[in-house]
Amino acid sequence: WGGSNQIALVCLRALADFLIGKRQQALLCLKLADRMAQCGRGQKIDADDLQWRRDIHLSCRKLNWAHSRKGQKPEEPAVFMQELDCAAPTRSTVVMAAYAAGLLDGDGTIGIRKRGNTEPNRKGSKYQALAQITMANKAPLAAVVRALGIGAVVKMHKKKKYLQLYGIRLASGNAALFVAQVLCHLIVKRKQADLMLKLCARLRGPQGPISLPDDEIALREQYYISMKRLNAGWSANHL
Repeated sequence: WGGSNQIALVCLRALADFLIGKRQQALLCLKLADRMAQCGRGQKIDADDLQWRRDIHLSCRKLNWAHSRKGQKPEEPAVFMQELDCAAPTRSTVVMAAYAAGLLDGDGTIGIRKRGNTEPNRKGSKYQALAQITMANKAPLAAVVRALGIGAVVKMHKKKKYLQLYGIRLASGNAALFVAQVLCHLIVKRKQADLMLKLCARLRGPQGPISLPDDEIALREQYYISMKRLNAGWSANHL
């Protein structure tokens, strides 16, 4: 969108109320656009207005640097976020489920873990469903946890020793419940989600030591292999 200011502004105005992690940057851009529209083209800009625009620019740079820590730390603006109403609007559970699906599609993983070398016909399953979202901005993850009521935000490993990452890590029943809530909104990882939910449905069997038939063991193994191939970029036609 950067190639056209008009297109970028239309998109920002449409998405501003749905943004969480970058809501402040969007509001700053819209604030700047409104000021520029009031001035009009060719109109002379006084020193105060020029300083205000510079503060907006520095504020955006500071926010983006705080999330990536790339490059030199920007200069502290004279006015920082003082003119913005940054209170997030109330969002429905449906909206937040769609938002969570976007995070899972873009920054998440859906998988099946094979647990150890235990005998497949012994107590418990050797396959486990997994769902995880990892990112540097904690706010979107916290909003998803509050809205959907599943999981918690945890600290992950640091990236390049200076950028702290956060994540939502879910396994087994919690992973299935989370994915089921966002399933209809998924695009990129829809096939992985369907496969994981199929496995979870088969894992809900009687508790305690049981003997699984050979065809059931083979089917679970096929789910595991198919998931690995999907996450490795294989086409569904080759599964």
